Amino acid sequence: MTRTKINIDKAWLKRNGFFCKDAFVAEALKYLKIACAGMLLTLLAGIAPPSLHPEYLKNASFQGLGPELWNVAGTPGLIGLGLFVLFPKRRFFAGCARIALEISYSVGTLMTGVFAGWFLVEAPLMLTKHGFVWTLFFGGVAIVGLSICALMNGFVWYLSWLIRGDMAFQNWLNELKIIHRAAIGAFFVLMPTLTYIFQTAQ
Repeated sequence: MTRTKINIDKAWLKRNGFFCKDAFVAEALKYLKIACAGMLLTLLAGIAPPSLHPEYLKNASFQGLGPELWNVAGTPGLIGLGLFVLFPKRRFFAGCARIALEISYSVGTLMTGVFAGWFLVEAPLMLTKHGFVWTLFFGGVAIVGLSICALMNGFVWYLSWLIRGDMAFQNWLNELKIIHRAAIGAFFVLMPTLTYIFQTAQ
């Protein structure tokens, strides 16, 4: 039995709907704009005079730190994605999954900016209280954590982008063997479901 070797390169990724440089660059710029908006809101809350009610602004910015909302919105999105992988001809699953994933992505993008702004606001106090070395250490930890959050959130956007209206990815799914679709689909259905159960059981 002859096995066909698949050469996965940039052309293959483009042809099957996995890669589009222009879309990635445009979304990265959009990500930065939204994250900067969240960061500026947090900075404004930190330096605003009493006449602007900084506590109200601070509470508003802290509501952007919503990992629970990010998880709750992302869970049905991942389940919908898994169902679409299992049944690629059912665009209904893709549409529902994309809406949920885009909501989760928007929350995560704003959260990234708020977290960055919060650290910038707290940095002078940390420098005074803990010294330069510890502030530098906390800054490094914050950068690593922020990078992980941004990567995870970017992956959520990528999943929502994969199941857009373009038919290339759907055609690729249709060509997969049922056992492969079942494995991928089951992963995306079970992983968020089990995570949600374990989190709510605590």
